Amino acid sequence: MPVVIPPGYAQVRALFTQGQTGLAESNSFGVDLTAPLDQTAVNALSTSLAAAYKPVLSTGSLFGGVHVIEGQDGDPLVWDSVSGAGAGTRSITNAATPQVQFMIDKRTAFGGRKHRGRTFLPDVSEPDVGGNGAVISGTLTLLTTFANAIQAAFQVSPFTAHVILHSDATTPTVVTSYAPDPFAATLRERFPR
Repeated sequence: MPVVIPPGYAQVRALFTQGQTGLAESNSFGVDLTAPLDQTAVNALSTSLAAAYKPVLSTGSLFGGVHVIEGQDGDPLVWDSVSGAGAGTRSITNAATPQVQFMIDKRTAFGGRKHRGRTFLPDVSEPDVGGNGAVISGTLTLLTTFANAIQAAFQVSPFTAHVILHSDATTPTVVTSYAPDPFAATLRERFPR
């Protein structure tokens, strides 16, 4: 179901092309706004998100900037960044299959599926993940740095908070914890934990 973007909030799509498959992909984030957006704010956000994404994307992947839909009374405003695009900087050898992805968990002060979310990152090297699906500590540190940079980018004016948008008229929920999952999302058989 599509999300509802109330006035004073926006949906930010971080666009990238995954190097291994060449598919266009994106991650979506809800954000709380203190003021209406302008092109300068959208470009600054794109540059901040690029700094977060490029170290986790492989050198074959491209960060394509952001596409922002700003909620308002009437039709939403649409913004596209004109800065921040560029290639990933992480050298990946022996890439895992595209079904193996890193996860960053979104948590709020409320329980239940409606108040949670995930961000998936596709550029995974086989040595990044153990046989039981556990992400190795060095890569977990890289993902923690990514998550912290994303949270920081959404706290620079006119953005005030990372939120989860809902598919109904519920007020968006502030993300209180944005942290990497210690296990990768994978379709492989796992050993008992």
